[in-house]
Amino acid sequence: MKEVRGEGAEAARRRRLGGWPGRPQDVVRVHQAATEVEALAVEQALRSAGIRAWLRSRQVPGYGQALATATGVWGDVLVAAEDAAVARQVVADYLGAVRQAARGTRVTGPPERTGEGDDAQWRQREETAVPQVRQARDVTGSQEQPTVSRAQRIHGIIPPLVTLFDAHGRVDEEAMGRHVDRLIAAGVHGLFALGTTGEVMHLTPDERRRVAELVVRQTAGRVPVLIGCGGTATDEVVAYARHAEAVGADAVVVIVPYYWTLPDRSVEAHYTAVARAVRVPVIIYNFPAVSGRNLPAALVARLAAAAPGIAGIKETLDSIGHIQQVLAHVRPVRPDFVVLCGYEYHLLNTLVLGGDGAIPGMANVFPEPAVRLYDAFRAGDLATAAALARERLDFPALYQLDAPLFVVVKEAMALAGVIERPVVRLPALPLEAEGRHRLGRLLATFGLLEEGGAGGGKGAAS
Repeated sequence: MKEVRGEGAEAARRRRLGGWPGRPQDVVRVHQAATEVEALAVEQALRSAGIRAWLRSRQVPGYGQALATATGVWGDVLVAAEDAAVARQVVADYLGAVRQAARGTRVTGPPERTGEGDDAQWRQREETAVPQVRQARDVTGSQEQPTVSRAQRIHGIIPPLVTLFDAHGRVDEEAMGRHVDRLIAAGVHGLFALGTTGEVMHLTPDERRRVAELVVRQTAGRVPVLIGCGGTATDEVVAYARHAEAVGADAVVVIVPYYWTLPDRSVEAHYTAVARAVRVPVIIYNFPAVSGRNLPAALVARLAAAAPGIAGIKETLDSIGHIQQVLAHVRPVRPDFVVLCGYEYHLLNTLVLGGDGAIPGMANVFPEPAVRLYDAFRAGDLATAAALARERLDFPALYQLDAPLFVVVKEAMALAGVIERPVVRLPALPLEAEGRHRLGRLLATFGLLEEGGAGGGKGAAS
């Protein structure tokens, strides 16, 4: 790379090695991204072509200057002035491939790792194998709506997958693959990755995409796969949703944006924009304890009526009354609208009222009891379904342990011998000895674990 405008040899060397250019006039904008995910994807495409790129924030003072430490919503993708012509062609080719994917061409999955190799190099190859489906369709643009049959496949017991980590805290892809196979073999009716139980809030954007790709690839069409696409900004959520669609997810699950409390008008604009941006069904994730607000049944009904792509709701609140109200308001206008409870002890009530199933966290450990209850109800054997529900009347006690549910689920998996160690990421902490002992007693009371011993749980891995 030649020196620019009298730039010294040392400065040129730093720029070639990845340092920030010394003067704003030495760089040129070749793309303006709408989201951080989009900017990182374009930067990766340029790097794969051998062109060094920089990202510039548009939420800091001095936007006209290239600031190496800028943070915020990424806007400009910059390259050295002498690389601009080639870089624009690379970006144009990349966006063309993305538009082709957006028109319906299925994007292939990431390459398999063939040896030990350089992990960073493998991740780079994985990133370029699945282009981000963004900017090909405007957020507010109309498009083909999901088919009814696709939404109707979403029913039954759909465990919210834990994200398994190795001893060093890295995503354990082999363990995740085994976990997916185990749950499908147990008869679950679907899988939900990257929800609260999946510790999505503790994963990087790259890890979120890798987990989505892994789960879809491992499932291989055996059951529907739902991918969580939560975020605090609509364009961020759209980017994750388009990626999930591109890699083959059957639906996306979208929680109400958090951090600040959205009024109804903003909620409607957010969900409508996401539903119009993808062709797969969108499942509303109503979790007031996390999002800071509940979605009234009347609001859910308006969303369902306004956008056919909004196909269902996951109700994670301890109120069967709210589930009943949603069914009463929504089903008259959308008979196909899917209603799933988030707390497993509301499963039978939800089914009796006309709901479609559950997304139960403890099904990661013991999927069989919930599957049996659901199958009994669907077969018309209400007595068996009720007897199975009565066996776990004290199930809410699991939510009263001094830890979030994803910690409790992983601890239970370890007690049952499903995983070797219950690794979580800070700021979450494992249960203390007293809490672990109490958890073991509760599981034994429910008939799910032998008193005092690990590895004896019903349905534990062999």
